[in-house]
Amino acid sequence: MPESKKQLNFFWIAAGLILVAALVIALHWPEITAWRWHKVDSLLADAKAEQSAEAQYSYLQQAYLLDSKDPLATEALAQFWIRRGDIDKAIQTYQNSIENPNYVYLGNLALQAQNYPLALQYYKKANGGESSANGLSGEAAADFNLGKIDDGCNKALQASKSDLSSESAKKLLKSCIILGGTSTEATQLIGATQPSDRQAAYILLDAKVYKQAEQKLMSLDSKGSNDYLVLARLTAARGNIAEAAKLAEQGTELDKANIELNKLLVQYYSILGDNAKKQLYQNRLTELETLEAIR
Repeated sequence: MPESKKQLNFFWIAAGLILVAALVIALHWPEITAWRWHKVDSLLADAKAEQSAEAQYSYLQQAYLLDSKDPLATEALAQFWIRRGDIDKAIQTYQNSIENPNYVYLGNLALQAQNYPLALQYYKKANGGESSANGLSGEAAADFNLGKIDDGCNKALQASKSDLSSESAKKLLKSCIILGGTSTEATQLIGATQPSDRQAAYILLDAKVYKQAEQKLMSLDSKGSNDYLVLARLTAARGNIAEAAKLAEQGTELDKANIELNKLLVQYYSILGDNAKKQLYQNRLTELETLEAIR
């Protein structure tokens, strides 16, 4: 048989095999999809039952690799990174998996990670079609954190006018005045009496103006345990877990019975791999939660 005819026969045989394989897959696609969903659910359940972060990540990563477009697998892996203080990896997980992501949500994550230029970029994408109160409020918060006070005031006012019931817009208008901006509407909301530095810090914090809120809390001459709780969380959100643990411990020196601070310390020392300190705070947390339950 001529060589060219052999090659032609081989081509048709290969094409036939590919067609048969495609037909088999098409016929069984619902079963394959159902199996994949079941497997993802099973891996997510295994991850939830695990105490070890390494084991949790192993199961979550398997679920994500099995179906990176599955919203449950994506959300579980992203939340794992958020709990670990690595919000940048959570953002990457969403970006790599979701074709049309919620840019306001991504902006909120970037804001939480204190990556303000990225947050502003996401909010601008969210407002690319039709601006919403949430998107404009996000832009205002990012602008304030970047020191663009006038821009932030203008966007907070736009957000308030686009949705008169928007609580986030009202909080940002209050932040506008605290940060030295000028707005009649904002002045009416905050009143004539200027808040104390601590009060101002928590108003800013509630409006996601993290940078200036942290600065005001750090400058307080006398800090309480809850102030250290906030400072620890802000520091951890930037990925500095060791410094966050120090701040949380300063808080427990003032109030050893603060459950939230002890929870943070268990989490932080777990991430840092300090099992002795993790166990110390876990024992204290267990005692506190037991006392709380019997009250």
